[in-house]
Amino acid sequence: LIYFISEFAISIAGIFFDPLRRAHFFPNTFARFLLMPWPLALSFSMEQPSWQKDFMRGVLLSALILTYSRGAWIVLLLQLVVTFIFFIRQRKFRKAFFKFIFYTGLFTVGIIFLALSLRSQAFPTTSLRERAIVPVLERRTSVQERLHFFEGAAKLSLQKPLLGYGPFSFGYLYRGIQKELLAISDHPHNMFLKMAAENGIPALLFFLAFLSYLVLKGKQN
Repeated sequence: LIYFISEFAISIAGIFFDPLRRAHFFPNTFARFLLMPWPLALSFSMEQPSWQKDFMRGVLLSALILTYSRGAWIVLLLQLVVTFIFFIRQRKFRKAFFKFIFYTGLFTVGIIFLALSLRSQAFPTTSLRERAIVPVLERRTSVQERLHFFEGAAKLSLQKPLLGYGPFSFGYLYRGIQKELLAISDHPHNMFLKMAAENGIPALLFFLAFLSYLVLKGKQN
């Protein structure tokens, strides 16, 4: 949050390498990281709620929102829905969950407002509304590019279905089949298609089986 307020970056990000070099700035990676710990923070503190824990969850969620990653926002919404479905069946947690929504929500909104206000004193600031309501042309281009990435990854996975082309190979191989100028990416924006293209279809099936196992074990417990 301090880095977001005091540095050039238009969105919040984790300082993974050198914070002064723009090439080391990864807001989407940081958003994916934050999607993992905030549900754990919720789970660890549901039985003994406190304002300090609500505040810390507010820090996590406000940072996630200020990454301006629309994909992460969608996943966050899905996480909230799944969490609600899980807790609504447990009577003792139901009241605690609604308290979490209210108090953590207040801290989240407050931290976002404060961070944007402080940042706007020295740097250009992108509003959440501007980021969420993308111009129609930009949205259409973004969706079309991703569809082309998906199609390209599927083609590559069928060319070498057993072992794939190797880790991190998509960005190099896609150049030979890309359909639009400058529409290039290091990954196909789809974890499953990336795994199929780079590691092979058997690796993808094994990973899906592993996820299914986790879901079944979670349901049993």
